[in-house]
Amino acid sequence: MAKEASLANPSLPLHEVLESEFIALHGELRADYPISADPSVRLESICSAIHGLKEKRAALCLSGGGIRSAAFGLGILQGLARCRLLDKFHYLSTVAGGGFIGSWLIAWIHRAEGGLLGVVWQLAQPDDAILYAKAPEVWSLRAYANYLNPKVGLFSADTWRLIATYFRNITAMSLILMPLFAAVLTIPWLFTAILMIKPTPNTTIPLWVGVLGVVVGATYVGVNLPSTNAPQSS
Repeated sequence: MAKEASLANPSLPLHEVLESEFIALHGELRADYPISADPSVRLESICSAIHGLKEKRAALCLSGGGIRSAAFGLGILQGLARCRLLDKFHYLSTVAGGGFIGSWLIAWIHRAEGGLLGVVWQLAQPDDAILYAKAPEVWSLRAYANYLNPKVGLFSADTWRLIATYFRNITAMSLILMPLFAAVLTIPWLFTAILMIKPTPNTTIPLWVGVLGVVVGATYVGVNLPSTNAPQSS
């Protein structure tokens, strides 16, 4: 249904995307649909067709944040399953860390006996012992979610490795930032030293030349940022 994007503008218009999605999910559009009308008319028509569906659609969206987001998303999925809501969604949208748990859920649904309903039943189990026996996928995700410190305990190698990594990063950042701070603090000393020279040199002109140079440099950087010159898509 969707037309091929032109080379000049590779993005597809919103109304074409929604029309293709509608056909894939609900069958053909109605006979009087204005397929050859203006894009704004088509967009209004497809939105009306979507909102006119008897069964309202809902989407489950899982945001990013690495493995922490995946572990958090697991708790959300279990809560929805226990409230008998997980099988009520029609769409699944994920990004970054949410994609870990989203792809894991889709793969499990595809392979499990009973499909979605079977997975929902196993996710809804409250007892960890039952969960371990019936849903090893969930148990494995929980077991490896603590990736920064897998083996907890004051005397474990992982704990001391985490502490050493923390202080190493703090030291590295200090070595980068401290010279910058020191350079900034020397500016008043240098200016005072110049003023103490006899006879006192003319510091007004160099000062304003420096200010003008900073303004010109900042303006040049701002004008040449990639985002300011990016072509606007229709």
